[in-house]
Amino acid sequence: MTVEENSKTEITFSHGFDEAGAYSLSVEEVNAGEVTVLAPADIEIDGAELASDTVETEQEVDVSATVVNTGDVAGTFEAELSVDGDIVETTTVDIAGQSETEVVFSRLFDDAGIYDISINGISAGELTVLEPATFEVTDATLSSEDVNPGEAVEVSAKVLNTGDVSGTVDIILQVDGDTVERTPVEIAGGEESTVYFDKSFEEAGDYNLAINDVDAGTVTVKPEDDSDGSEDDSKSAVDVTGDGNPATDTTGDGLLNDVTGDGEFTRLDVETLAYNLDNTAVQENAELFDFAGIDDSEVTSHDVQALYEQWRNTDSATFEITETTLEKTEIEPGEGVGVSATVANTGDESGTFEVELSVDGETRETTRIELLGGEKTSVQFTEAFDEAGEYDLAVNGVSAGTLTVEDKEDDGTERSSVDVTGDGNPATDTTGDGLLNDVTGDGEFTRADVEALANNLDNPAVQDNAELFDFAGIDDSEVTSHDVQALFMQFRS
Repeated sequence: MTVEENSKTEITFSHGFDEAGAYSLSVEEVNAGEVTVLAPADIEIDGAELASDTVETEQEVDVSATVVNTGDVAGTFEAELSVDGDIVETTTVDIAGQSETEVVFSRLFDDAGIYDISINGISAGELTVLEPATFEVTDATLSSEDVNPGEAVEVSAKVLNTGDVSGTVDIILQVDGDTVERTPVEIAGGEESTVYFDKSFEEAGDYNLAINDVDAGTVTVKPEDDSDGSEDDSKSAVDVTGDGNPATDTTGDGLLNDVTGDGEFTRLDVETLAYNLDNTAVQENAELFDFAGIDDSEVTSHDVQALYEQWRNTDSATFEITETTLEKTEIEPGEGVGVSATVANTGDESGTFEVELSVDGETRETTRIELLGGEKTSVQFTEAFDEAGEYDLAVNGVSAGTLTVEDKEDDGTERSSVDVTGDGNPATDTTGDGLLNDVTGDGEFTRADVEALANNLDNPAVQDNAELFDFAGIDDSEVTSHDVQALFMQFRS
């Protein structure tokens, strides 16, 4: 350009830079100074994670991610939370140059299931959502609708946990709408338990009983016997056993075949009469026990025999243990063993039966069942043993076999000692596939085992023995939510 003599002019240059950095500028070798070119905002997600791998429905879980700006200038970034690939929530983040910040989403899930969680395509992991403990009380019943003053009536009901996780519920007994007794019951997810109450009344009258507002029925407490000494009164108050329950006639023939006064004619009535032949209550009412029809002035063994024959010819509930099975014959101390028995009602009428598991002749556990005439069912018991030794197991006297409890460490064999829950019960394998599906170590495979694994994924006892929890079959060096999901599906099936 041309500049006139003794004059000056200003020249302006414009220049763009492709890369960030510091540059020295000059014009015709005259220094114009330095210019710093800043890198534009460059923002991305650097890692995402779940605060917890397992939650219950309607329980909030946090999902976080680190947002990094590697540029020199501030910028704005839209973080996107995705569930199973669908964007469910977004938030805008302002971040300065050469800095990082954390973005956190809080999310509730209405439905149980397993969900893939990610932020802007970066996986935060799989989230297992479980149904919370929810309880239903059903089938409230009374053992009897008529009792005497002071005599207890049994009130029972079934309690079902319809959720996926274990929980505790207060079970209350109500009389005429008022709470008279309560007991806490802990039930694992998906499991059912039967709760029993015994209630007696001193005053005659009708009482409505319920458990957690589920009606069990009305029990009638009979008035005290107001005997006036008449012949009919004396006949209706023959208390053979002295327990306040007078003998009754269940056949209508005028003879007191229900000797125990429990309202039923069973073999126990025959035995009771045999044991009470010298009882004044029996001999002074001989005409009411003249089952042999020989002499109504004295009760003898002939009447016992005749009553026995009458019982033998009665179509009633008769129970037999037809088969017993011991799940294993050898276990280690602290391990549980299953004992099963087949119970059959060979009679024609329905009835209830007390099934008893005994160890070396001592009753350890009982359960009550009800069967229709001709029906049979299988009853299961699980019994744990802490000390080594040999034990004879039986169900109602029918042998199930001999169990050997032996500490395998003593004979040099390797013993599993993976105690996940820290309660002294190592996890066990109940299926024989070499994997420890019984995570809680209680000898049973239940939904509680799935929960225990999900809640202990970071537990060294689990991760240091990853090959024993490789239920997904993907990676036996690390236990992940895939293994929890696979164990859950194994339980569901």
